[in-house]
Amino acid sequence: MQSQSVGIQDFGICLPKHYLPIEALANKRNIEVAKLQKGLGLMQMPVCDSDEDVPYLAAKAILDLVDSQVKNGNYSDAISFFSGVDKIYLGTESAVDAAKPSITYAIETLQSQLNCSLGHIDFLDMTFACIGGVDALHQCLDYIRLRPNRRCIVVAADKAVYDQNTGGEYTQGAGAVAFLLSSKPDLIEFTGEVGVAVKHDFDFYKPKRHFRKIDLIDSLLNGWE
Repeated sequence: MQSQSVGIQDFGICLPKHYLPIEALANKRNIEVAKLQKGLGLMQMPVCDSDEDVPYLAAKAILDLVDSQVKNGNYSDAISFFSGVDKIYLGTESAVDAAKPSITYAIETLQSQLNCSLGHIDFLDMTFACIGGVDALHQCLDYIRLRPNRRCIVVAADKAVYDQNTGGEYTQGAGAVAFLLSSKPDLIEFTGEVGVAVKHDFDFYKPKRHFRKIDLIDSLLNGWE
């Protein structure tokens, strides 16, 4: 029996509105510009505005994907596009809520922008530094292999900020990419072979921060005054 063809059909992206030229940071930190530009391939550092968090970036990447599909004539509108989508999974290490998936915060933005309901779609996060998006990808590919007439969206999005004057500072940034997965992989087709290797380490240790709700509310109210 021939295996089911699955993979990436299309994609959308979102980058923050603002950026810092990498040579400006290099000069400020007394780092040789060529080390960052030629050695690491860094040209610009995306800088998030106050309203640009991971759910926002994810939503904008999905909107870009939908716009691409509609403009290419694959679907007449957002309603027809999402009628065949069963899952929207987010891979990230920058969760905004410890109680529910960060991608659920994008639902209202998507529904208001596209004027359609997404209540039939499964929204889920996979939090894992560097490979959360890969895990989400494999989960959705397996789903499509069993249901080749359905589609999934996998979003990889992060907002990385490191301490000043550290080795990680010049690698920080933000952005999102949304992949449309289907049994019509126009861009990339994946086989069913998967390799796994896992160990526990503290190289990406991010302890949870705890805030009192009253402090958060007070901070928001003071910000509005």
